[in-house]
Amino acid sequence: MIAIRNYNDTKNELEIAQSRLNYLIDKKEELYVRYCGMTIPKLKEIQVQESKINKEKMAEYVHELTKKRKNGLSYEEEITMQQGVVSKLKNYINLMETNLKAMKSIEYKLYYAIVIEGRGITGGVEKVSFEVDKDVSTIWRIYYPKIEKEVKKLEIM
Repeated sequence: MIAIRNYNDTKNELEIAQSRLNYLIDKKEELYVRYCGMTIPKLKEIQVQESKINKEKMAEYVHELTKKRKNGLSYEEEITMQQGVVSKLKNYINLMETNLKAMKSIEYKLYYAIVIEGRGITGGVEKVSFEVDKDVSTIWRIYYPKIEKEVKKLEIM
C-alpha cells in the first residue's frame, strides 16, 4: 500500500507545482501588461507589434522579469525551474502508473482500475473480479476496504 500512498503524494505534489507554474506565468503576463499595455503576443505577432511597443517600456519589463527577488531568483529563472519540476513530476507519475499496472496484487489492480483508468469504483471492482476470476462480492468485501481510504482521499481533492 506504500506504492499507492507514494503515487497519491506525487500526484498532489504535481498539482501544487503546476499551480505554482501557472501563478508565475500569470505574474509574467501581468508584468508584460503593466509595462507594455497589452497581452503577451504570440510568436507570429511579435515582429508586427515590435514597432508599436515602446522600447524603453520593454527594457523595464525585461529588467523586472530578470531582477532578483527576495528568494534569490528572478521570475524568469523561477519559471524555468518550475517547468523542470513539473516535467520531472510528470515523468515520475508516468513511471509509477506503469509500475502500478505491472503489480500483481489484487489491491493494486483495483486501485489502478479505479484511479488511473478512471473506471469508477463499481466498474473497477467488476473489471478486477473478471481479471482475477473472483466473485464481485469477494472483491468488495476483502480487497476494496484495503484501498478505500486512499481512493476517498483522491475524491476529496
